[in-house]
Amino acid sequence: MRPSRSLSRGPRLFLLAAALVAGRPASADPTVYEHGVDPGVGFNLVSWANFQNGSQVWQDAVQAAHDAGFTEVSLSPVRFYSIGTGSIASSSNQGPELSHVAAGVERAKSLGMRVTVNPFVEPVGFSEWRGFYDPAPGSPEATTFWGHYEDYLVDVAAMAEAGGADSMTVGTELRALSRNAGHNAKWTSVISAVDGAFSGTLGYAANWDNYNHPNVAAAIWDHPGIDFLGIDSYFQNLLSAEDAQQSGAYPDPNFISDVQSAWEAKLDAEILPYAASRKAGAGLPIEFTEIGYLPYDQTTATPQRDDTNPSVPGRQPPPLDRDEQTMAFEGFQRALDGRLAGGEVLAAHIWQWDMPGSSGSLWNMNPDGGNQPNNQQAAQWLSSFVHGTNVDPGDPDPDPPPAATTVLYSFEDGLEGFYYPDFETEPDSHLQTVAHAQATDGETVLAIIKPTQSWTWDARVNLGGQQLAALQEAVAGSSEDYLLELDVVYRAEDLPSGLAALDLHVAIDASPAGWNQINSAAPIAAGVDQTVRVEIPLTAFGLGDALNSAALNLGFAGSWPGAQEATIYIDRIALTDTAFMPIGDADFNRDGVIDAADYTVWRDTLGATGAGLAADGNRDGVVDAGDYELWRSSYGQAAAISPTHGSPAPEPATFTSLLLAVCAASLRADRFRQD
Repeated sequence: MRPSRSLSRGPRLFLLAAALVAGRPASADPTVYEHGVDPGVGFNLVSWANFQNGSQVWQDAVQAAHDAGFTEVSLSPVRFYSIGTGSIASSSNQGPELSHVAAGVERAKSLGMRVTVNPFVEPVGFSEWRGFYDPAPGSPEATTFWGHYEDYLVDVAAMAEAGGADSMTVGTELRALSRNAGHNAKWTSVISAVDGAFSGTLGYAANWDNYNHPNVAAAIWDHPGIDFLGIDSYFQNLLSAEDAQQSGAYPDPNFISDVQSAWEAKLDAEILPYAASRKAGAGLPIEFTEIGYLPYDQTTATPQRDDTNPSVPGRQPPPLDRDEQTMAFEGFQRALDGRLAGGEVLAAHIWQWDMPGSSGSLWNMNPDGGNQPNNQQAAQWLSSFVHGTNVDPGDPDPDPPPAATTVLYSFEDGLEGFYYPDFETEPDSHLQTVAHAQATDGETVLAIIKPTQSWTWDARVNLGGQQLAALQEAVAGSSEDYLLELDVVYRAEDLPSGLAALDLHVAIDASPAGWNQINSAAPIAAGVDQTVRVEIPLTAFGLGDALNSAALNLGFAGSWPGAQEATIYIDRIALTDTAFMPIGDADFNRDGVIDAADYTVWRDTLGATGAGLAADGNRDGVVDAGDYELWRSSYGQAAAISPTHGSPAPEPATFTSLLLAVCAASLRADRFRQD
């Protein structure tokens, strides 16, 4: 059980107050992210959907953000109010259940992440911006709204408390409600109720044009239960439109410096003095509860610029400018340099992570591209920044940071070359891509519609381009370190009634190695809802150390009565290097935590030179003082990746599939394709 609010308040506020007067450290480096010195960097996660497997959806989204290097997440429950009555529904198909968000909180805390819970309310049907809502104080509508809102936030607080969340807001962008003094007593009641139910720090996410309104201070900031001042940061005209047009190709050092200077002026002349004046001069630290830039020209002047709405006559998409977007984030992060250690800024949460239920949002970000590839460049820069692996700013064509896993196929762009190979005389299987709630990479999966229970090879793809290059690199190096991974999704409603067996067979047809296959992966013995991550050692395919060409083949065999068809879903076909060690990882003994045992590894190999040394955390080819400093600054943290590779420890179904794959590798002559 976490300490009660009454016990933790005094020490917490003392530390915040001490930090506010401590000043910024002289050693801060604006070009490098320094954990514990610079404000935390994380993502907002929000989903306008209520999935049947919502707990898994939220856990996977948190895991993906963690695997991309981010140490913070801000998770948003969503509930909907009715304009005219003020009633807030306890559940909706357009927002997650609290239990789903709770699963995300628990996953984040298990990964050592700092967690903020940032509850939203929206009007039914998204009929207007929530910041406009302002029922007459004292009216039946207002009375109903505030009663329901307080109940909602207390429920969220209980969930956040149970999951060990670090921080919570008491609202997001309720602009009109926070400006109208007639609602102040209701704000006091809500904040006090949440304060009594949650022992972490409390704040409010004010819109960028509303955080310093006098009544927001009276209603919210100066309440004794409030510990930080949150800003949803989309400030306009930090740079003028004319200055924004001067951005060049990334990296443009002068433009990055201009953005940095504009943010420093905003912070030092406006935001921080205002925050320091709160609490009768005791001050509040800042948290950027949202910060975002769209990938368009002049985004540094108007971050929310979006002229793409097709329903508005005459609107044309603004010119893309991914470089300006990337430099906007870089200038912003440089301006935050050292401000956590100085007690000024706690964190910056970027809007928003690409997760199921956020489909279509122009703000979606994912270093792998996701459904908004225009944001990929900026997302990769942010991931590199928090990893500490950003390349020299003078490099105009930076390579993306190395990763443990290379995704070969995720089916976000159609079949991506997969086809039915027609090896057998059985009826043809059919392939198509469909949007699926249980997609494991993006939002689209490969659907294999199999009309017969007999074993058939149902899908084939001839590897080329980056996919073939990734496989060639794996076999040319240490192929024993690599796994071929793919996710198999079964849905009971899409499987035949009376199904008694169904399993996957995988083959690689390569030159010069020939045809090699494994049998009986991802087996099921009944129609079930199940997602299985199949992990097959690459050595099972006998590819040798060189190959000229390769084709991947997937087939299923089953047992069920009558003429029924089965639909099976495939997603995220990938290669993972289990021996991968990212730059900047101080988990020298690969046990998942950075502790004294890692120091022992460093001490025992101090002075060693060469490639792949366990204690060479900064990858400069020598175990030296730089690696010790990396260990010292990371002590006590979870490792950047898991003890085996970049995904969490296998679920039972995954482990079983891996074991079966290893056993089945020797059976490759058991069945053959029919040419």
